[in-house]
Amino acid sequence: MNYLLPDYVKSIMAALKERGFEAYLVGGAVRDILLEKVPEDYDVATSARPEEVIETARNAGWGVVDELGRNFGVVMVVVGEKSVEVTSYRGESYGHDAHRPEKVWYCGELKDDLARRDFTINSIAMSIDGTFIDYFNGIEDLKDKKLRTVGPAAQRFAEDALRMFRACRFLAQLGVKGEPEVFTAIAEQLPRVGGLSLERVRTELNKLMLGNFVELGLEALVRSGLAAQSCRQREKGKLLQVPILPEL
Repeated sequence: MNYLLPDYVKSIMAALKERGFEAYLVGGAVRDILLEKVPEDYDVATSARPEEVIETARNAGWGVVDELGRNFGVVMVVVGEKSVEVTSYRGESYGHDAHRPEKVWYCGELKDDLARRDFTINSIAMSIDGTFIDYFNGIEDLKDKKLRTVGPAAQRFAEDALRMFRACRFLAQLGVKGEPEVFTAIAEQLPRVGGLSLERVRTELNKLMLGNFVELGLEALVRSGLAAQSCRQREKGKLLQVPILPEL
């Protein structure tokens, strides 16, 4: 496959590499490239720490936005009118919050960073020269239309309950088939859904409804029990439980 990255993405990766840091394209953009689609946005993972990313960007004359994501190792680098999320290699652990990690720390290896991600098809990296790095067989799963988690599904969903809705969304968008372990784990982790915000859940459902295989996503929501759950919304200082899809 010979995919040409946009110049603004290549320039960011090249600038980091020139300073001796690793830099790889990661996430949904890599998945889209493998599916021969044009990505809507691009994310870069790097061995550089946030302050080093900021210094690299400013030396190149680019803008940076770091106030919102700095605690999570994320810096938005702005090249002209285009922006790229540049994230330092990191690990994370979860507590009572159903979506946000409780602790985040930096790690030195790409594999460790990819290991924290949700599904194998989202854990593939691509170098600036187009080489794919696939520690968890995500490319094979994408070809076979399989949706598997990176590591035990129950652990991934216990960490971040929104991943359960993301699973249904990917079925709707990509026409993949969730492995039995995925749905078994969702059934075990349904109580975690109550801690998710309505805004986060709505975003996933909107993306699901725009998928080319929407019937697969909706069927998964019902079969898994997710459609019958409630999430939370703050109104007038009070947290209310809101049914997700009682119509289904």
